[in-house]
Amino acid sequence: MKKPIRAVICGINSQYIHSSLAPWCLLAGIREYADPQMVSASVLEGTINETDDVLLERLLAAKADVIGFCCYIWNVPTVLRLCVLLKQKNPDIRIVLGGPEVAYRTADLLQATPAVDYVLSGEGELPFAQLLTALADNNDLGSVSGISYRDGGKIVAGEPYVTDDVPPSPYCEEYFKALQGRIAYLETSRGCPFSCAFCLSGRCGNVRYFTLERAQQDILKLAQSGAKTIKFVDRTFNANRARALELIRFILTHYGREIPTDVCFHFEIAGDLLDEETITVLSEAPAGLFLTEIGVQSFHAPTLSAIARKTDMER
Repeated sequence: MKKPIRAVICGINSQYIHSSLAPWCLLAGIREYADPQMVSASVLEGTINETDDVLLERLLAAKADVIGFCCYIWNVPTVLRLCVLLKQKNPDIRIVLGGPEVAYRTADLLQATPAVDYVLSGEGELPFAQLLTALADNNDLGSVSGISYRDGGKIVAGEPYVTDDVPPSPYCEEYFKALQGRIAYLETSRGCPFSCAFCLSGRCGNVRYFTLERAQQDILKLAQSGAKTIKFVDRTFNANRARALELIRFILTHYGREIPTDVCFHFEIAGDLLDEETITVLSEAPAGLFLTEIGVQSFHAPTLSAIARKTDMER
């Protein structure tokens, strides 16, 4: 028998100043792929500095049928404790975990944590919508991509979901109301051009780029949101050098007009991919407008070879 499902998507940040993009991506996926008559959802954000009791009370007050947690290295101990507490208070709540801290150890996690019902691996916009639809329709989980779950005494472990589709935009009205001037995060591409052996970013498909028009519109929306720092979450912002330069020039063109002068943009780049034209443009930018983070995996050539990372160290 079909029954409408209400879900809460929970992002627990390391500090209040950080916002969480993943829950809003999942909410956008639900609104894009699920029947609004059968599935409704909202986002709840907190921090690891709140007590478990405070977070538990907020989650229970939402009266959700399903609670999804976005799991990262800083919040997974808190999340796992909350899973146990939620089940103690309401055994009927179904709990879903996703994110890099759980996606590649699903069988072990389900074995060790009975309070967790489902784990989603890979990109989550479509799979989470599929899961909620299956639960609302009382269907089996065979149509849900990237899912791991228990089937009797057996654990069914799905492969991470990978797609070439461009995900729906997470920047809805509720997102901007919740942002409240905190650090905002911007995704203009997904995937990683590298496949470093120690890192999860290169595990799910090739890098793909959202349209420049979408990226430019999102830059202006976030710049006008009250946030003072906008961080690009692209794994290597300048992997496509021409595209990166076009976005940098777009920011400079609109700086002081649609982009307030107290806003700065942060991106992670590969130092060896910086070309002279980009260096020249960056050198002419107002001080403080751009923050660059350049990670070096190693200066030791055998180490770079062992981790399968190509880096022009001389450059």
